[in-house]
Amino acid sequence: MVFASRSWQFPFLAVALFAGWSLPWSSLEPAQRKSDTEGWYAPIEADFRPEYDRDTVNQKVQSWTEYWGWIRQFYAGNFLSEGWTKQGRACVAVVKGKAVRDELIKMLNELGKEIAKEWAKDNGIRKISTVDLQRWGSTLRSARIKDNGTGHVLKATLQAIRQEAEKKLGV
Repeated sequence: MVFASRSWQFPFLAVALFAGWSLPWSSLEPAQRKSDTEGWYAPIEADFRPEYDRDTVNQKVQSWTEYWGWIRQFYAGNFLSEGWTKQGRACVAVVKGKAVRDELIKMLNELGKEIAKEWAKDNGIRKISTVDLQRWGSTLRSARIKDNGTGHVLKATLQAIRQEAEKKLGV
């Protein structure tokens, strides 16, 4: 999952605004439900506000509006990245069985929430970086290619990513 480095993103955002392009997080309506009909999670503020409120160090350098914008971008993506949901859909598309696919969607939803809570924080505070997201995205794409439709490779990969994320978070 490739996300742009925030330090050089501003000029691109300014150009996008000037040109009248629609940015993903500006066009998103506040989510009224937690998932779509296929079970994919759509971020809602109530799931992320407690983490923002808990981290008083991050609050000193980042407003709730900025944090929430990065959460929404994590899921929706931008012109440089497809985002967590679209890439997750591509991963599970190779899985043949509905029950396994649903289990993987649940795993992706849960993992995505935990990663997003941390990645959305200010660059100087967060423990999960854009480089981590890029590496994990590459790992998931490789797993999708290697998976024979059973979901076993994807499940093992998601478990390994979760373990690495938990280690970074000190869980």
